[in-house]
Amino acid sequence: MKKVLIICAGGMSSSLMAKKTTDFLKAKGNDIVVDATSANEAFLYLKNKGG
Repeated sequence: MKKVLIICAGGMSSSLMAKKTTDFLKAKGNDIVVDATSANEAFLYLKNKGG
């Protein structure tokens, strides 16, 4: 499985984009997960999820 992380200033609209992108790619048969986080939380996200 491939993982993609979108990091933006707030993390709100990018979360919606991440979900829609994941759904689209999975429907096309790709094994990929797109996630999003804010710039302030990026370090903790990567530390906890093993990015």
